[in-house]
Amino acid sequence: MPTTASDRPQSEGVFAPLKHALFRRIWLASLLSNFGLLIMGVGAAWAMTQMTSSADQVALVQAALMLPVALLSTAAGAIAGRGRSVISLAGASRSGIGSARFGGSSRAPSPLRS
Repeated sequence: MPTTASDRPQSEGVFAPLKHALFRRIWLASLLSNFGLLIMGVGAAWAMTQMTSSADQVALVQAALMLPVALLSTAAGAIAGRGRSVISLAGASRSGIGSARFGGSSRAPSPLRS
């Protein structure tokens, strides 16, 4: 039996979820929160470059700001997924540990050092 336009749901489209007030409020709160986090990161890096010319200090501030987000988002995603959460959490942890080991093993010269 062929379907007509009247048989299809009317809420098709990219902006369909925004019709729900609860989703719209949560989405807007998340958007503003993420934007604020980015602004805070820029401000912290800017303030640190005013205090010291050490690139290591600026990098430590950025790492301190983003590390909780990186660690908690992996666990939160695994909990929310609940499908293959153990596999994805183990893979993400392994990837994070490998990245940390690789990042700590080499030191590139900083363009800010004199």
